[in-house]
Amino acid sequence: DPTYRRACLNFMHHCSDQLYEHHAGAFHGKSTLPMLANTLKSCMLSEDIGVVFQTLHTFNNVVSISSDSKFKVLVDTVQTLLERGAEEGNKNLITKVASLFSDQESGIYNLYDTKSAQKLLWQLIEISTDPSVPNSVFFQTTHACIQFLSFNKKIAKTLKETDFLQQLVENMYRGCCQVEEIEDFDTVAHIEGEAEHTNRAELAKDLFDTLATSTPFSLVFDTIADLYQANISSENWKERYGALAVLVYTIEGYADKMCAVYKPLLADVLSRCDDVHNRVRHQSVCVVSQMLLHLAPRVQIDMGAEVTEVLLQLTQNDPSMTVRSESLFSFNPLFDPSDEPEQSVPTKKKGKIHGPTLVRVVEMLLAKLDSDDAKSNDTVLSTTVENFGLIYHSCYESSSLALKLLPFTDQVLERIQCYLDDEYAYDPKEPKKKVQVCALQTATLIVDTLHENTPAIDAAGID
Repeated sequence: DPTYRRACLNFMHHCSDQLYEHHAGAFHGKSTLPMLANTLKSCMLSEDIGVVFQTLHTFNNVVSISSDSKFKVLVDTVQTLLERGAEEGNKNLITKVASLFSDQESGIYNLYDTKSAQKLLWQLIEISTDPSVPNSVFFQTTHACIQFLSFNKKIAKTLKETDFLQQLVENMYRGCCQVEEIEDFDTVAHIEGEAEHTNRAELAKDLFDTLATSTPFSLVFDTIADLYQANISSENWKERYGALAVLVYTIEGYADKMCAVYKPLLADVLSRCDDVHNRVRHQSVCVVSQMLLHLAPRVQIDMGAEVTEVLLQLTQNDPSMTVRSESLFSFNPLFDPSDEPEQSVPTKKKGKIHGPTLVRVVEMLLAKLDSDDAKSNDTVLSTTVENFGLIYHSCYESSSLALKLLPFTDQVLERIQCYLDDEYAYDPKEPKKKVQVCALQTATLIVDTLHENTPAIDAAGID
C-alpha cells in the first residue's frame, strides 16, 4: 500500500533526529543501519512516485545525521533515479534528486568516492546540457555540480584533467546567451534592476556567481577566459552578451586573484563599449563597473585615463538611457574605492585622476543635472549629486587637484543647494528618492576638502 509506505517514511523522517540525538548507539546499532539502508533503497525503487519522493526526503534527513558507510549502497540507486527521471521526462524527480546535493552540510558527499562522483557529475551535466529541459532542471543539476566541486576539491582537481569543467562552464555560458530583446530596455524599472530574474540567462548568471565564490580561481578561470576570447567577437549579439555576462558574475568571486590578469581583459572590454547592440554595450559597462568596484585603486594607477574617457563618452553620448545611466553609476567606485581589498593595492603608490580629466567629469555632471535622464529618474539624479562629493573628496590630499576644481565650486554648491528643499526630502517608503541625503553628504565633502586645502587656496590668492 503506497499510502501506508509514505506514512511510514514520513514517520521515519521525523523520528530520525530524535533517535540520533538521544539514542545514537541504537541508531548505529549492528543491524539498524544496514536494515535502514536496504529499506530506503527498496522504497527508492518503488513504482509509486509518491513513495520515491518521500523516500528521498527521508534519505536526505537521515544521511545528514549520519553519513555512515552503510548508506553507500544507495549511491547507485541515486544514479538509477536520475536515469529514470531523464527517460520519463520527469522534471520533478530530476530536481528532487539533484537537490540532495544543494546543501554542503549534507553527509551525502561523504558516500561518494572519486569514481562514483565522476559518474554522478557527468550524468548531471548531461541532463543540464539538454536545451529542452526546463529552467528548474537546468539550474538544479548545474548547481549540484558546482556544490559537489566546491565540497570535494580532490575530485574537482581530477575532473580538471578531463573536459568536464570546460563542459560545465560552456553549459552555463549557453544559458547566459538565452536572452531576448527587451522592448522597454530604457524604462526606469529596468534601469533600477527591477526586472524579473526567472529566465535561464538570469539563472545562469547566478550559477556563475556561485561558481566564482566557491571554486578555486586556478581551477576554472583559465576556462572562463578562453570562453570569453572565443565568443566575444561572434556575429551573434547574444553570444557577445553571454561572454561579457560570464565576466560580470565571476569578477566579484575572484577579486583577490584578478589583480594579476585583469589589464588585458579590461582593455578588451573597453573596446567593446561601442558595440552596435545596446544590451552588449550595457553588459560591457557592467564588467567595467565590477572591476572598478573591486579593483578601483589599481585601475586608477594602471588604466584610469582610459576608463574615464570611455565612461565620459558613454555617459554623454550613448543613445541608450540604460547605458548612459550605468556609465554614470560606474564613476562612483572610480572616485570612491573604499571596498578595495588591501592586499591588492600597491603600497606607497596611489591612483590619481589627472586635473583636466576631473574638470571634464565635473562639466559632464553639471550638464547631467539638466538632462532628461536626471529629470525622469531619481536614481540618476541622486548618483549625479553624489558623484560631485566623491570627486571633490578624491582631491582631499591633493591641493593641486583641489585648485583645478575651485572655478566650479560656487556653481556646484549653488546647484546642490536647490536639492535641500522639502520637495527632495528622503521618504522611507520610497528609498530610491534620496536626493536630499546625497546633497547633504556632497556639500559636507566639498566643504571638508576646501577646509583641508585652505593654505594652498590662500597662497594662490583665490577668494
